[in-house]
Amino acid sequence: LALLFLFFLIYPAATEPLSTTDHTFNPALLSAGNRTLFEIGLGVHTSISNNYLSIEDIFTENILIDLDQMYNQLGDSGFLFTNRNTVESHFLMSMFGVSTGLYMALDGVVSLQLPGELIGLLANGNEIDETYASSSHIYSNIFLEAGLYAGYRWKDFQFSTKVGFFAPVAYGDSTGIDYTLTTDSAAGTASAYASLNASMLSAFNMDELDSLTPDAMIEKMNGINIDLGALYMQKDIAVAGLHLNNIPVKPAI
Repeated sequence: LALLFLFFLIYPAATEPLSTTDHTFNPALLSAGNRTLFEIGLGVHTSISNNYLSIEDIFTENILIDLDQMYNQLGDSGFLFTNRNTVESHFLMSMFGVSTGLYMALDGVVSLQLPGELIGLLANGNEIDETYASSSHIYSNIFLEAGLYAGYRWKDFQFSTKVGFFAPVAYGDSTGIDYTLTTDSAAGTASAYASLNASMLSAFNMDELDSLTPDAMIEKMNGINIDLGALYMQKDIAVAGLHLNNIPVKPAI
């Protein structure tokens, strides 16, 4: 498995500051810190997003979900929930503008989509002699990566590259639940049907996922990719950047 993502990004210094632990975003950020000789870092990032509940709704003692209001607000677009987590560690040495180091990262995104038709059915109930059918979808993109880093600082510019060895932990975009509800007044019957369709790609089997060891993780990281990045720095603060991530060299599976 090899994925190619191309990002050309400019980010102003007035936004939330980026740090060395954000190197999964742009490899040049590994050299954006103010450590003169070496740095050992550990970073944990997590984020949750959805298109219905606000921050005030989430951080309350009791979370109230009104299905009628939810359906009226979201309509046929349905409910979307996304969770992203990144755990990374790195070791970096710098001297005379040249930086080298090692890194390891576990990066994952999981999304759940509930169709508006299902929310409307739960909120309003069904009508006799009508058939209701729809699908919910689950998307997962979780990768483990470790590799080598090299960078060079020239005046206010930082140029960097990472060579990574990676393995998919759980990758799939076709997992979903299909359902059908039918009522027939003439026959006096009601039938409901649901099926789970799952297609998941992983370098690990279920037993290995239950008890992952460092040796097992290293053994499975057969894929190779390259990240390229550049930053324009002002007083050791990243003002603008450009990066090309996940250039495939060798598939993992």
